[in-house]
Amino acid sequence: PERTVPVLAAGEGPKTLSLTGEVADGTVLTAGSSPAMVRSAASRIHAAREAAGRTGPHEIVVFLMCAFGDTASALEAEFDAWGFSGERRFAASGDDAAVAEAIAALTDAGATSVILQPLSHDADLAPYAAATARVTAIVRAAEPPRP
Repeated sequence: PERTVPVLAAGEGPKTLSLTGEVADGTVLTAGSSPAMVRSAASRIHAAREAAGRTGPHEIVVFLMCAFGDTASALEAEFDAWGFSGERRFAASGDDAAVAEAIAALTDAGATSVILQPLSHDADLAPYAAATARVTAIVRAAEPPRP
């Protein structure tokens, strides 16, 4: 069977985001992107697609730094290590419901997919994987049925 492989391009600056809308099948946004940043990026991407005469779906994928449990200090250290400040310090932390809420905020802003990214110091990923599975179930339960 013939298959079309979607090609996504990463970007965050205004010119690059416009280009991803013009030429790629999707856009990947970096970790730390807040809902406001995703909303702005999606608007720019869709405007560029329209101006280029492109139709059809365009994936907007965003990485979301994620830490389950009481991890505020670990997140702060991670933000500092990445050099994130201000609005770029968006992440998900806390219990499963809090992480699901962060995902919902990003999808409400225009993200079509969210990639949960563990903190760099997470040595044992089994608890992270189990929590991710629980969050996935919460997100799926909140979605409207697909046709």
